[in-house]
Amino acid sequence: MGDPAELRLAIVVWIERKYHHQRAQDTLGGLTPIEFEAKLAEPLTLAA
Repeated sequence: MGDPAELRLAIVVWIERKYHHQRAQDTLGGLTPIEFEAKLAEPLTLAA
C-alpha cells in the first residue's frame, strides 16, 4: 500500500464501513453517524 491513491481508498473504506457504523459520537447524542442520519430522515410528526 505505497500508492497515495490506494491509501486514500483504504481510508475511505475504513470510514464508510467501520467508523460511520460503529463509533458513537457525543455531539450526535451518542448515536453513530449512520444512526443520526437515519433519524434525520424520519418524517416529523407535529403536535396538533
